[in-house]
Amino acid sequence: MADLSDERRQQIKDYLSHPILFPADFKNYVADYVTTNIPKISVQQILGFELWQIKSAAEILTQESVASTAYVNMATVGPEITNLSPGFYIVIWGCNTPYTGNTNDGYMGISINGDTPTTSREAFSTGGAFGSAALLDLTNTSPITLTAKYKTALGSARNLRHRWMHAMKVVTT
Repeated sequence: MADLSDERRQQIKDYLSHPILFPADFKNYVADYVTTNIPKISVQQILGFELWQIKSAAEILTQESVASTAYVNMATVGPEITNLSPGFYIVIWGCNTPYTGNTNDGYMGISINGDTPTTSREAFSTGGAFGSAALLDLTNTSPITLTAKYKTALGSARNLRHRWMHAMKVVTT
């Protein structure tokens, strides 16, 4: 590049600083090259990879019943995720409630360290599979335990089964 003018050198620098403007053929070539020539690095060397790991609670398949209008644990507590480090998490959860034809909604809420789930951390359904997701700010707490708790709208028994929960850390503090 020694024989390039300063103006041409600046044009090349500007072009290379905006990869979105690269030709589609070049971008396809790079994608194909990386796919067929996998880099010899471990995933731990990728900066930030550990932030995107998902913590999953064991799924509870058993059908159990809840009849309280306040959040409570079921006979099998959870699902539950323990020992999370402080940070922001995307938490997704859900379960299945058999359709019975009544209007008694079943609720599943996420408790943080034993607190009562709020409306931003609950999902409900009259029947069928249901779930929800929330971005939780867990930066001021350590260690962190997320536990699913349950209630009904009318206080009569509601069956729930196939209960699950996952938490993905998206930002550290």
